Amino acid sequence: MMTTHKKRSVRGLAAIAIASVFALSACGATDSGSSSGEASEDPFKILYIAGLSGGAVNTDVTQAFEASVELINEKGGLLGREVEVEFADSQNDATKAVTVLQEYLQSNPKPDLVIPGVGTGEALALLPVLTREKILAISTASSPLLDDPEEYPYFFSVSARQDALFTAASEFLEDKGDVKKIALVVTDNALRQAAEPQFTEKMTAAGFETTVIPFDPANVNVAPAFTKAKEWGADWIYFESFGESTAHGFAGREKAGAEDIPMLGGSGVAVSDFLDFATDAQRENFFPILYPVAATTAEEDRDAGFNAFYDALSPVEELPLKLGSYSFFWDMPQVWAAGVRQADSVETEAVTDALTNLEVQDSDAMWVTWQKLYGPDTHFPIISSDEFTIAEVAGMEDRMYVIKE
Repeated sequence: MMTTHKKRSVRGLAAIAIASVFALSACGATDSGSSSGEASEDPFKILYIAGLSGGAVNTDVTQAFEASVELINEKGGLLGREVEVEFADSQNDATKAVTVLQEYLQSNPKPDLVIPGVGTGEALALLPVLTREKILAISTASSPLLDDPEEYPYFFSVSARQDALFTAASEFLEDKGDVKKIALVVTDNALRQAAEPQFTEKMTAAGFETTVIPFDPANVNVAPAFTKAKEWGADWIYFESFGESTAHGFAGREKAGAEDIPMLGGSGVAVSDFLDFATDAQRENFFPILYPVAATTAEEDRDAGFNAFYDALSPVEELPLKLGSYSFFWDMPQVWAAGVRQADSVETEAVTDALTNLEVQDSDAMWVTWQKLYGPDTHFPIISSDEFTIAEVAGMEDRMYVIKE
């Protein structure tokens, strides 16, 4: 039997015990994707499937998710009812994630929302089941393969699609002038599958010559990949990775003697804790593509959503990462809640329609990352290049990056 973890409050996190929450009957499920029924007083249920053990543990970012849900409940919940989260461990394995979901659905009513992992691999594996069961899903995955409203009508992401980052990167490099050759150094997995076509398309359209250099994410020595980029004559390197392979990439770049080639950091690299694991020499000529919230934001420019996010997370000393790493996980419940309020329902079809036509009052707009969300043809945020910051980083202040002058 699968065990899930139920957590209620980020403030009382240390005192929360791990508990099995399986119900012994599967009554109450409906074809709509909502388990609850509008007349019920039971809490609305979110099932969060992610790696809570194993290699890259995601328990730190789940605290931001819990804090966001806690704020929703403090403001009266949704439609007069509280929201409850159950965490299920996929061990960062896409096959395991599918098993976890199937076992959950066999023993429980359908949840009102599922978080299908934090990366592309798990999302792609889980979405066929979630689509068939008509269950709404929101994720941080960034692959354009997921942005298919016809195939995955109930899936939404709070992350930037890879093509949005490459558009911003190509415009940045065009402004630099005298840049001709760009090498993509990327892990040879689902990340490459998502990044390579968009990188090639956007950079070629901007007039750059490109090459793609994949490397095994399990390989500690990444120097050969950067050596290839150097020997090819790259003017800039675009480095894309996630997890432990990111630190290996910085070390490999130094070992290959490629620090003199300026390097852009893609989505996975930019959200990593590179100030801690990379030395000053390894960060030489490094330009991360920073999401909103990652760079310092003046107090006068902070809206109500940012202040709620900041007030909830900045005092939590045990959170090891910068605030920008938590913003997507804060946003997922807030975006769903906005759709539920507009739809006046948790029914999957109704919330889906609301999210693609979202009209949110300022007091309800408690997500912090992007200015504009979805439309009928895209279930990813609609992003302009100027929402990214591409610059060298001097340090950290208030858990946000200080940009080098």
